[in-house]
Amino acid sequence: MKTISMPHSLMYAQLILGDSRITKSHMRAIYLLMANINPFHDVSDYDDYEHVYMSLKELIAMSCLKSKSIEKEMSDVLFSLIDAAFITEGFGGKQEIKLISRVEFVDEDIVCLTLTKEFTKKMCNVALSEGYTTIPLDYLFQLKSRYSQIMLGPLLTQLSFKCRTEKVVRRFSVEDIRELLHLGEKYKSIRELKQNVINPIVKQINYIKDFQISVETVKSRGKVTDIGKLKNNSNKLVVAGFRFTISNKTYQKHKLETKAKYNKSQFLPSDKITNWDHENLGQYQELK
Repeated sequence: MKTISMPHSLMYAQLILGDSRITKSHMRAIYLLMANINPFHDVSDYDDYEHVYMSLKELIAMSCLKSKSIEKEMSDVLFSLIDAAFITEGFGGKQEIKLISRVEFVDEDIVCLTLTKEFTKKMCNVALSEGYTTIPLDYLFQLKSRYSQIMLGPLLTQLSFKCRTEKVVRRFSVEDIRELLHLGEKYKSIRELKQNVINPIVKQINYIKDFQISVETVKSRGKVTDIGKLKNNSNKLVVAGFRFTISNKTYQKHKLETKAKYNKSQFLPSDKITNWDHENLGQYQELK
């Protein structure tokens, strides 16, 4: 199964597409792009790894989309990724990381995407540069909403930390949820938040095979403002956050596969144009 080694800095980053709205098709194309990047590639010289080849037919098949003009629609999606960027926040303030600088079709099916140096730096050498979480690509493609896709990462991170158990608990404050999902002024009340965000997330993630998730509210004495901050100046019992219980019997298998890829990749040559072949552990796949 293909996986993404998702850097934690990108997991919590906001994704934008210029002035356009990001659709599910954009997200699926971006996830497939990330899955085709070798996360353990040595990029001390960023020009050494700048191209990723993707199959248009694979993207369409994994998306389960059917229409007479689907190939043109997905082609347009790939070209629009030139405007895609992650907005990260760190000690140096906000940073905009563009994903690709060029899109070129090699033939009717294979498309070559040129990565930016900033995106390459983030996606490669993740085992050495920063923390990452293994996310099976199939999980992300099964989720219908952007909120579910974003929430999946931190939940799997919790499973990663508790690698010897199949069941973990993670708590988020209301403010954490709003910041993680970049809700802005949306769903200010707890009722709206549960109805439009929390409940759909739980429902969609539970559709994933071998994945079980449940949620319960966490209450505290105080007053929750419109944006979810808790004020301890009241004795009223209010919702302060949500507690997620997650279990997945097969996730640790994907983590072990990722570790195997890392161990084997250290002995492989650094070709200039390569794809990370997730189906054959530790192997490079060169497409011409």
